[in-house]
Amino acid sequence: NAPRYKLELPLAKIAYIRAAALTPDSAQAHASIAAAALALGDPKKAARICDGFLTSHPQNGLVSACRLVVAATLGEKELCPEPKNLIGFFWPGIPDGYKSIDVFNDELCSYVCAHRSLSFAPTSHATRNAQHSGDLASPGCPAMAAFQVMVREALSDFLSTRIDDTYYQIPLHAPRLNAWGVIMRRGGHQVPHIHPPAWISGVYYPSVPNWNADNGNAGSIRFGEFGREFTTVAKAKTYSFLPETGQLVLFPSWLYHRTIPMVDNALRISIAFDFTLV
Repeated sequence: NAPRYKLELPLAKIAYIRAAALTPDSAQAHASIAAAALALGDPKKAARICDGFLTSHPQNGLVSACRLVVAATLGEKELCPEPKNLIGFFWPGIPDGYKSIDVFNDELCSYVCAHRSLSFAPTSHATRNAQHSGDLASPGCPAMAAFQVMVREALSDFLSTRIDDTYYQIPLHAPRLNAWGVIMRRGGHQVPHIHPPAWISGVYYPSVPNWNADNGNAGSIRFGEFGREFTTVAKAKTYSFLPETGQLVLFPSWLYHRTIPMVDNALRISIAFDFTLV
């Protein structure tokens, strides 16, 4: 298969170049060209492709993710920030209308666990051996209404500390928000992934186990570990932590992240979400 792959890759690259010429605003076409350049052993060309696109599309997550992989491949340390410095950590207060954060979290968990869109390890997502829901937005769920207020307030705080970076420039119109739930027990995890269509992503934890030291890093979220979309032998900078109930984190959608497989049957419920520019 290797010789055939080498013959087909340049042809694919030509197709992507043609696609980019016809659709200059297509992030997918430019990322695909850069990915082909990486696979052909030309990371400098991949960098030029990414930089050219990001000059006019500075808030694009897909090409930003590609550029990070390219920077790691080229050893451009100044373009490879520590993942921890890209993450915003928040502990939201009690939402209006709720007596305690526990009551709010319990209502969120009940809503997620009973959601009719729940499916097991859908192939279209990064979730493995766990349940994954569709969009949780519902005008009839008070907890989700409060959740949306909570995460938009966190987004405002997150952006206020990053105004010098063009990627985080506040948009003229309020970004669209969508959210989904992930329910994990033993073996549940997510493979390294990004959220290409989005701008800022995040996750809130209404219920996680009381982590046992014997479980090591099981159930933790790890940032920075590259996925398989782009070819590189470079070692990524990573950062991991065990989330706590009531914790909310925000990060750029181009930052790779995954979860370490659970090792017991304790319940880990999270609500992930994306802010997408419209």
